[in-house]
Amino acid sequence: MSSRQSSATLRAVVRHYRLRSAQRSAEDAWWCAEGCNFAAVIKRAATARTATGKHGHQNLIPPEVLEHFSRRLLAAEREISECKTFGQLFHIATLEAEHVKGVGVLAIYDTTDRIAHRLGLSPDRVYLHQGTRAGALALVGGLKPGAKTITIDQLPPELRALNTRQAEDVLCIYKNVFAGSSNVPSDDEASCGARRQRRRGGIC
Repeated sequence: MSSRQSSATLRAVVRHYRLRSAQRSAEDAWWCAEGCNFAAVIKRAATARTATGKHGHQNLIPPEVLEHFSRRLLAAEREISECKTFGQLFHIATLEAEHVKGVGVLAIYDTTDRIAHRLGLSPDRVYLHQGTRAGALALVGGLKPGAKTITIDQLPPELRALNTRQAEDVLCIYKNVFAGSSNVPSDDEASCGARRQRRRGGIC
C-alpha cells in the first residue's frame, strides 16, 4: 500500500461510508421489493428502475437494451429463482447478457446484486468491474488488471471489517481517494457514489 492510502485515510473512508448506511438500507429494500412478484423484481433489477428513475450506473444504456436484457432474464425466471449462491446467479446473468449487445460487466453485477437481495444471497468474493477494479488496483499489490474477483483478505486490514458487498461499493465509490487524486469527503458531504433515492411504496 502506498503512502497515499495511509491507515488513517482508509479508516476515514470506512467511517464516511458507514455514515450513509440508512440510505443503502433503503435502496436494498427497494430492490428486495417485498410484496411484488418475482418477475417484477427481475424486471426492476434488469431495467435499473429506482424509485426516482433509472439508476445512474445504467444511465448510458438505452432503455430498449435494458428491456431486452430483462426479457432474457425473465425467460430464465425459474432457473434464477432456484439459485443457491450469488455466483450461480451471476453466471446466469452473464450468459443472458451475451445475447444483449450493450450490457457490460457493471450492469451484469448490478442486476445480479439487486435480484440477490430478494433471494437472500450475498457474494462470497468481491467482484471487480471498471470502478471497483480501479480501486482494487490502487490497494492490492500484485493484482492483475484482468482480475475478476478478489477476497476480503486481499484488502488492507482497515477494510476487512466490511462484507464483500460493502467492499465492492467502497472500492468503486472511493477509487479516486485510493488513487490519491481526491480527499475523503467531509461528514456532511455526499460521496460521488452516494445513493439519494427515496422509496415509494406499492410500485412494482
